[in-house]
Amino acid sequence: MRVPLAAAALVSLWAVAAAHATRADAPAARRDAQAGSSPPVTRSTWDRVYSDEQAKRGAGVYALRCTHCHGELLGGNGEEATPLAGPAFLSAWDGSTLGALFSRIRTTMPDDNPGTLGGQEIADVMAYVLSVNKFPSGQAELPHDSVQLQQIRFQASKSHAVGRAQDGR
Repeated sequence: MRVPLAAAALVSLWAVAAAHATRADAPAARRDAQAGSSPPVTRSTWDRVYSDEQAKRGAGVYALRCTHCHGELLGGNGEEATPLAGPAFLSAWDGSTLGALFSRIRTTMPDDNPGTLGGQEIADVMAYVLSVNKFPSGQAELPHDSVQLQQIRFQASKSHAVGRAQDGR
């Protein structure tokens, strides 16, 4: 008789805890559902998503805020700071979105004072990084809004670019 009573008590406690967790997780579930309604990816890094002027501004911000860890040539410091140019960087971000890159920078950089870069500064640095990695520039500036940046896929290879026609044109 004691075992069934103990089991019933455990099941009851589990049910109460599960109900509480579900209520507590409801805001997170709503956020996740809203995040799922973000605009579809329609462009890639090969679609001229930043301007030369923006990349120049980004070079200035990079020199002041990023060089001490990532180096003048964006090669990283060989320890904690990863390269921001070259095959390792391209491979690490390939298939992600510029929104994900923007969010990573916004929440973790600079390493000695995370979260202190403004949205425009981050977008400008991203434009600089794209330019160093030989992505083509255009007339429009990279937006400094993570939702808009979610529409731009980071494509390391031009052959997989989102906006390209099936026949390669």
